[in-house]
Formats: sequence, C-alpha cells, structure tokens
Amino acid sequence: MSYSILKSYNDISDYISQVSLIADENKESFGFLPKATYDQMAAKNQLWVAVGSRMIDYTLPK
Repeated sequence: MSYSILKSYNDISDYISQVSLIADENKESFGFLPKATYDQMAAKNQLWVAVGSRMIDYTLPK
C-alpha cells in the first residue's frame, strides 16, 4: 500500500475533523483532545497525517 505523509496545514486541513473523530474513538490510546487542539497543532505544522488508498493515520512529531 502506498501512502503520503502530509505535514503542512494547507495539505491536512481537510483531514483535521477525521483525525479528531478517529482520536475520539480511540481515546483510551490517545487521550482526549478537543478538535481546536488539532487545528492549532496543524497551524503550527505539528500534526502529520498519513493518507493512503485504504487508510488515514496521524502522528504528532516529537
């Protein structure tokens, strides 16, 4: 499977709601963060989103 890692706000802004929803569904693993936090992190290029033909994933760079 091929995928791309999106790092800039312009590239990931369409995915922020999805990232927030996935994180909320898995809050035992990720904890809870309000959607505004993901928006802020994305605006600072601190939210990366991996997008592929069959998946979406995200990571927070250290």
